[in-house]
Amino acid sequence: MGLLELNMDRLNEFFKNTNLNFWENQEIDKFVKNAFSVGYNKTVEDAFTKELGLIQLNFSYNDFFNLQKDKNVVRYFEKFINEEEDFDDILFYIAENNSEDFFKLYEDNFTSNSIDFSSLERSASFSPSEPSQYLEANYSLERNDNEEIDFSSIINELDKRISFAIRIKDLLVSNRDFGQDNLTNLNLINIIENQVKKNINQSEYFGKNGFLRHILNQSFELQKNTENFFNEDLLRTKEFFDKTLDQLQYLKKYIEDYRDRNLARRSSYTSRRNLEVVPSVEETYDILNFNKKPSLDKLTEKLGLSLNKGIFINTFAVNRIRNYRDDIKKIKSEVEPIINEWDEE
Repeated sequence: MGLLELNMDRLNEFFKNTNLNFWENQEIDKFVKNAFSVGYNKTVEDAFTKELGLIQLNFSYNDFFNLQKDKNVVRYFEKFINEEEDFDDILFYIAENNSEDFFKLYEDNFTSNSIDFSSLERSASFSPSEPSQYLEANYSLERNDNEEIDFSSIINELDKRISFAIRIKDLLVSNRDFGQDNLTNLNLINIIENQVKKNINQSEYFGKNGFLRHILNQSFELQKNTENFFNEDLLRTKEFFDKTLDQLQYLKKYIEDYRDRNLARRSSYTSRRNLEVVPSVEETYDILNFNKKPSLDKLTEKLGLSLNKGIFINTFAVNRIRNYRDDIKKIKSEVEPIINEWDEE
């Protein structure tokens, strides 16, 4: 077992077909998880220099984080982050409470020309921040938004719609065969064709034969239209209810996850708050002087956790925050009109 030379082609192959039964893939998996952890408990230098194990890299960290739009890599990251609950909680917390300040820091520190990438590689995790926002933290805790949203009423209404959609979908499925068998059977056509054969010597366009051929053509047209309905229109109707049901169930799960996350955080904040001490003279001085300048430490100080500057390079984590932020905005925009409508009633 020697060194494993890892280039971008080998890395892409790993994401497409991951088999951890081989030692090479086990080493790549360790490296990838370290890279995904940059900004949390790993620095750029940790993941790409210090803790490579048996791997010899033939690409830069920029090459790795430029894979942010590769579906296979994103899927691997999502599996990773779902197992790293503390890391994911930090990203969700930033998205929910401090996304504006985070992306302001992101623009200032990452996209500006002043950034020093070498210092980012050497940077360690930040030390515990000064609690200069002590009063603001307590105020935010007291005005928890969970108390302003009636989740039960929203979920109950969604349950009614889900139940209705399931009922209609089941009716479409259970009655399809019965309806199709009765409307598309060939009995009518067979009967008319037999009558045509009996009158084969009659004029094709006049008399009984002409009449029978006309209604036979109409029967064929009816048969064709009926089959088109069951093969196309009914299928589109079923697809509509499938899509509607998926959207309703997604919306319900999203609301429940949002509710549960906030309840868990509120409980965590309350526990931490009970352990807080009276701020020192220096801390009180910071409060009275309104030291509001955002910093990476201050964004997460209420969680008691910290990030390092590598988070700005970790495109997967940044996108996770961005997606959480957009989802939160979307759910609020969908829920607020319902609440306003109830208030008007």
